[in-house]
Amino acid sequence: MKRTRTIDVIIICAAFILFSCNSQSTDQKVIGKWSVENMEKINGDSSNIAMDRKDSKGVSINFKKDGSCYSTKLRIDTLGTGKFEMVNNGKSIILHMNEASRPDTLDIQEIKDGTMKVKSQGTIVTLKKGE
Repeated sequence: MKRTRTIDVIIICAAFILFSCNSQSTDQKVIGKWSVENMEKINGDSSNIAMDRKDSKGVSINFKKDGSCYSTKLRIDTLGTGKFEMVNNGKSIILHMNEASRPDTLDIQEIKDGTMKVKSQGTIVTLKKGE
């Protein structure tokens, strides 16, 4: 469950970065592959961050033109599938993954030079635009 939430956060962050990077439409901005580059706790509590970083290594999220998305991990098949939506004038991503009862919200903190930082549940996730 925790790994799925981490992946959901990554996916949402990626969508937001793509949206905010240029003047294209929202759908065009989020299309593509985003990979997790780093994770850090906001409150300084590092009790589970090493495990989260290890679990997120090689994780990427792909946003498709039809509004669907999926996450993958290196040497593993698809981790999750779902849909995403941009809200708050492109400042947040709502991620609906794996038929979860409650969607995840990613608040975009910073977007520049193909890198996006998003905040979700006390963690800042850095995503990098990929191939």
